[in-house]
Amino acid sequence: MGTTVHRLIDQVARDGDDIVALAQRLIRIPTENPPGEVTAAAAFVAETLEGWGIRPVWHEPSPGRVNLVASLGPGGGRTLILNGHLDVVPAGDHARWARPPFGAELADGLLWGRGAVDMKGGVAALLGAVRALRNADLPGRIVLTLVPDEETGGRWGSRWLLENAGLAGDGCLIAEPSGPSVSTIGQRGALWLRLSASGVPAHGSLSPYVGRNAVIEMIGVLPGILHVAGRRGAFPEELQGILAESKAWMASLAGEAATAALDHVTVNVGVLRGGTKVNVVPDQAMAEIDIRVPIGCSAAGLRQEIEALLAGTGVSVEALDFSEPNYTMPDARVARALAAGVTAVLGVPPAFLLQWATSDARHFRAAGIPVVQYGPSGQGIHGFNEAVPVEHLVRCAQVYAATALAFFDL
Repeated sequence: MGTTVHRLIDQVARDGDDIVALAQRLIRIPTENPPGEVTAAAAFVAETLEGWGIRPVWHEPSPGRVNLVASLGPGGGRTLILNGHLDVVPAGDHARWARPPFGAELADGLLWGRGAVDMKGGVAALLGAVRALRNADLPGRIVLTLVPDEETGGRWGSRWLLENAGLAGDGCLIAEPSGPSVSTIGQRGALWLRLSASGVPAHGSLSPYVGRNAVIEMIGVLPGILHVAGRRGAFPEELQGILAESKAWMASLAGEAATAALDHVTVNVGVLRGGTKVNVVPDQAMAEIDIRVPIGCSAAGLRQEIEALLAGTGVSVEALDFSEPNYTMPDARVARALAAGVTAVLGVPPAFLLQWATSDARHFRAAGIPVVQYGPSGQGIHGFNEAVPVEHLVRCAQVYAATALAFFDL
């Protein structure tokens, strides 16, 4: 890569304090999801972009669920989508945080607060890259999309933009946390189910002779659903090496036992409710189940199997979320561009690995758009005391800018 990319990298470095300040401002605007209200954060970002001469388009398909879309370049060539989400998971008990979750304090080389890692730090890095790229002579188009509901499935965010706002591109880079030496390029599918059982209420002292207990009905079907856990995905040969590297990476982060989640079905009964009082036979019961489906297994097939299992039981099932396993190969243009961008900044390319969770990448891949994920990493993601190294924010902004140039062969 030539002098243009190094000049851009230097420009981002000079803007480093501003990038950190953007992340602080974003963290200080609570956007916990649920409830999913991001209007104030979106307004701040829109004002910031307009101050740089970039006019974003505001889409609000549901009250408070705001998508911002901003474009650079004339179009007519390739289109690179830069994607991030403004929502964060709830902070939980504030008293269990060492620093206020929405204080955005700087200490020990870290920026602290809910969303510092996932992913307001990444959003600030994207904005820093867009600021540096806004005057570049691009032969194609960069589209920045900031969405409101990745943490609850993307119905009003990335998926909505793809299905309703004409969003399209030749590649997508999502600022999901990964770490400086890693890009995630594949993920398991998700099958979230809500089971409902109905019973006949009666006095508890007469059970089981009178009434029908909905909780017992629900408990009766759960073992069959739990039985699908542990099935192994038939990974294609082209991903075997990536799977092995991904397991080694995951072992270093979460322990050896956790690595089975990469290529096996997992099942979690996350919610189980029923009944109103100890001496009343429950007439209603509900369970919500999170099934993750590895590459080489079919989410649709598991859904059909579970529906067949429940047929005739009186327990109904509703799909809350559904996606098939998905991945992008490292030889895709956007992956090669990211490798070039990381190399320009760090001197070595990233490892392309698989993630065990899901993200909005599934929506873009379902629309035929190759996706790579690369973003700041840190501590406390989805937990207490979330914090990101300040240097990660600037480094990621540099990588995003360099990746964009490589995507257009500049």
